[in-house]
Amino acid sequence: MKPALVLTQNPLLARQVERELTDKGYSPLRYADWREVTERGPYALVVVDQHAPLTPEAQERLMNAPLIVFLYEDQFTGARAWLEAGAQAIFLYPAELEAFRRHLDRLETPGSDRKAPAGSGPRGKVLAFYSAKGGSGKTVLASLVAQQLSVLYQKATLLVDLNAQFGGVEALYNLEPRRSYLDLQPVIEELNEYHLKSVIARHVDAPLDLLLGPADPDKATYIEEELLTRVFQLARRHYDFIVLDLPSALNVQSFSGLKSADHIYYVLTPDSLAIRAFKHVKPIFERYHLQQAAHVSLIINRVHRKSEITPKDIERLLPLPIAATVRAQYFTLQPYQNMGKPFYTSRQRPAPLKSLTQDLKPLVESLVKGAQSHGSSPAKLFARFMES
Repeated sequence: MKPALVLTQNPLLARQVERELTDKGYSPLRYADWREVTERGPYALVVVDQHAPLTPEAQERLMNAPLIVFLYEDQFTGARAWLEAGAQAIFLYPAELEAFRRHLDRLETPGSDRKAPAGSGPRGKVLAFYSAKGGSGKTVLASLVAQQLSVLYQKATLLVDLNAQFGGVEALYNLEPRRSYLDLQPVIEELNEYHLKSVIARHVDAPLDLLLGPADPDKATYIEEELLTRVFQLARRHYDFIVLDLPSALNVQSFSGLKSADHIYYVLTPDSLAIRAFKHVKPIFERYHLQQAAHVSLIINRVHRKSEITPKDIERLLPLPIAATVRAQYFTLQPYQNMGKPFYTSRQRPAPLKSLTQDLKPLVESLVKGAQSHGSSPAKLFARFMES
């Protein structure tokens, strides 16, 4: 049997962990403190709780064994310290005992914990929603597209809020997250899917993963382009689509998102201010070759029959294809936004959102068909992993 070290002073946790390990073919060795450990290893697995001290001697005793940690509180400060120490997985006790059991099942599967080599296999698509003019509705549109992909087409989708200073997506879903992608900075060199899972939020009523920013102007200054690039690369291996909600300002976050995108959707409202802002940003796109690296198309938002500037006028004025024309739906969307409710919770399309669904349908279906033509989904195993 494979030796496994169990380190906890909680007798109930110890008994439950030992039972699960024994069922999976491990021989658990239980201690209350690192100083009591007489067997130096090597261990096939190490399971500890949050009270185990992280001393240099303790870390040396791990001997590169997979480390699993149980926390009693959902606090990222402690979780981050364990991630830095090399924790492979972190679970809340007792709420995530079943997830721990499924994790042991995956460890038994040959090759289940191996990372896919960079560039191998199918890759998820990164979609960036951007507008140089604030208030264009890009956050709502990014969320609508992400939810349609996730709920209506069952695609593993990650919505990333790159508005690091003040956020936006968390308010749209009525969330108060404690974690953000900035918390991944300490583990940037060994970033893996377990780290990604630890900072992802999910609305209870929608099968959509959310990766949020710090929503703090001071913390936003510490975000590095390398971190975002690595997060996008990791997400590509595990999601069908990564939808980026970019800030209007050209900063580290927006530029990283634009450079990483496979397709940029420029959100434009039918007014002269929006058109002027686009004409200012177009030379920047050309200077940094963003239009060559990614396809760029327009989404004309809040179109109304009384609008003086029509989609046909915009088509004549601006040299970009129009991916979608979305009718103004202020009063339809308002209850969802104010209550923090997802726009979609099942494949059955809600009647109030029927016109919005129809307006975005050609765009979303083209994305789904494009993903199917590139082979099987890279996200099936990760979707099950996120459920754990």
